[in-house]
Amino acid sequence: MTPPEPPNSARKVYLPLVGRLVKENRDSLGWSQQHLGTRVGRSKQWVAAVEAGRVLPPLDHLVPLFQALHPGDAPSAAPAADVELARWLVEWLDSNARARSGSDQERALLDAAIRRLRGRAALPPATSPWRSLDQFPAAFEPLTVVAADRRDQPPETRADACILSGAVGDLTFLPRLTGTALEVKLRSDKLVLLGTAEMRRRELGRSNLLVVSSPAANWAARVINGSALFHYDVPETARRLDARLRALTELDDGTLLRLLWRLLAGSGADPEDEPVGLSAAQRDRLPRARELARELLAFGNPEDILSQFSETGILDPVADRRFQLPGESFDYAMISLAPNPFAEGNGYVSILASGMHGRGTAHALGALVTDPQLFQHRPFGGVIQVNERVHADWSERFLAAEWSWRTPEYTPESLVERYETALAAGDDEERPPGMSGLTDADLRPRIDFIRTLARD
Repeated sequence: MTPPEPPNSARKVYLPLVGRLVKENRDSLGWSQQHLGTRVGRSKQWVAAVEAGRVLPPLDHLVPLFQALHPGDAPSAAPAADVELARWLVEWLDSNARARSGSDQERALLDAAIRRLRGRAALPPATSPWRSLDQFPAAFEPLTVVAADRRDQPPETRADACILSGAVGDLTFLPRLTGTALEVKLRSDKLVLLGTAEMRRRELGRSNLLVVSSPAANWAARVINGSALFHYDVPETARRLDARLRALTELDDGTLLRLLWRLLAGSGADPEDEPVGLSAAQRDRLPRARELARELLAFGNPEDILSQFSETGILDPVADRRFQLPGESFDYAMISLAPNPFAEGNGYVSILASGMHGRGTAHALGALVTDPQLFQHRPFGGVIQVNERVHADWSERFLAAEWSWRTPEYTPESLVERYETALAAGDDEERPPGMSGLTDADLRPRIDFIRTLARD
């Protein structure tokens, strides 16, 4: 399947960051490498090497490069120019530090110092009226990353049942997360099901969340998706099943859980049939296991249940469309703000970085942690298309994939207006495609959530 070409959208690819800053600014001005080289007294080949990351310009060349690419900008005339130059200088320092040999202790000290500098450089202008993703990570501290965990089969806990296993590839670009003044925590999505409500408030409700992966593979994504501004249109039957699975705390009894799984995974066998080789403890639990098997099989067999979460689409209220059916060489993914459902009125939010497949998830996360300024005109997130290089080897295909926005530019005010217009229409059946299935009870909390992101 040939992927559609996104209109009016410059493709992004993960080059070394100093070189990418040069290339993006040059492209935005419509200049050739030869033209830029002439302006800074260097050759076309030198500019190409800088953009490709083969050459890191010395400081006495970096500042003229910045000035050439920001014609007419000066702190007195353009207050954001010094902020942007600060970003360039931090990335330049980081690249120099990585190339420097030294002890582990020296490297750790440099990393800590650069994180602090990066956090200061990423702060938005004081006049910014909204808390938005272009201010990541500084505006989202403290931060907890919630990743999809592995699933044991047969399940050892109920967090292993009716959900896909996590993949380390989803976190490919997480090491690029820098600029945080506070330590970033990493937690398993199994916390959403296991343990007490107090434990979830303690582990997930006292910070902002960065949830990585889709509802097909991450329990936190299943909870947060329902209130995310950009979200998966998970069928109602799957949402009801998910709520039931989270409520079945009796499946914390491992013996009952494994017996139930034998009945569910019996290749179409009648759950009323007597399983062979049962222990005395399993025989005691057999009647309840049969009841639960009949209840859950009403939703479908385990494979059918999983397909309801994985074979879905992404609803985009700005593009006003549903993105679905990615092709062999491309994927759709999204980055979206949402409330933190485990917090109690303390202003903490969630960020969902998720793709329909692993390559989409990885690059959704990469877009956020590598260059948050890409969200300047899509402040609460959006949908991206990730294109692989199909003729490269596997590692290169994944790492060097290109992505582009499918969500048009928007403002917080324009997004609120879209939701209010849909709400005023008054007919759930006539919602636009990007809000298909959303009721009034779904729209009002989204409007209220956006308004909570406005700075006083």
